[in-house]
Amino acid sequence: MASVPPDDQARCLIEYCPVPLLALDAHGRPVFLNQAFRELTGLDQDSLPQCAHDDPVLAALGPGAETLRLTDRHGRDRQFDILHRCCPGEPGLQLYCLTERSGQAALEAENEHLRAELARNTLTDEETGLLNLRGLMLALEPQVARCRRYERPLSLLALDIEPAHEDARLRREIARVLRDQLRWADLIASAGTGRFILILPETGADSAARLGDKLDANLHRTLGLNAEGIARGLAAWTRTDNARNLLERVQASLPDDHDTSGTSSPGTIKIPAS
Repeated sequence: MASVPPDDQARCLIEYCPVPLLALDAHGRPVFLNQAFRELTGLDQDSLPQCAHDDPVLAALGPGAETLRLTDRHGRDRQFDILHRCCPGEPGLQLYCLTERSGQAALEAENEHLRAELARNTLTDEETGLLNLRGLMLALEPQVARCRRYERPLSLLALDIEPAHEDARLRREIARVLRDQLRWADLIASAGTGRFILILPETGADSAARLGDKLDANLHRTLGLNAEGIARGLAAWTRTDNARNLLERVQASLPDDHDTSGTSSPGTIKIPAS
């Protein structure tokens, strides 16, 4: 069997390499492109443009370019990483290798979509471990239905704690204190930066107000929080309430002028659709 000269072997390897390869001379003129590059771009070795700027694909391979996105001959959107090297022993000759990352880019986009979908549907606040507003709504709806059926009391207590607006560590500590102080049947939600809402089954307005006083005292004793920095809102269930307007009422009951530091209050939190 006749042997193939090494130079011919190298040319064959480059020509039939499945990765698109291109060479430009010192003046930016294309001097070689392999079969994979030709099939990708539709360019032909025998009719190459005189300058890379004469073709949009070649022009995109300019100095510093790291990625290339194009629509191939079959109308598919494809994305590549560009590997650029100077050719050893050939002054001015620039070699370009295109490594496809379309599948990876699609996977990254899908992962981002899934992360966003998970964030929309999660029921807990990642920072504090408490319910978020979506979880609060899901927990509140059966409580309201129970009140309507059995004529039992239910109150919501809102705490807007100004020092916690800009302090994530303090928010976590507040969540811990609230969990320790409430009954097993009570539920707590983080409803925004520094705002907490408590669901208090079997609790009328007067009992909820007394609980608020007790929580204020405990937050002062354990975390050094003063009453001036804590705003409270209270709403007791009535027969005209559904879960959404009960939550709206407790947030609307928070005073607007409790902030003594000059920073802004979170304001009314948008309630998600159930």
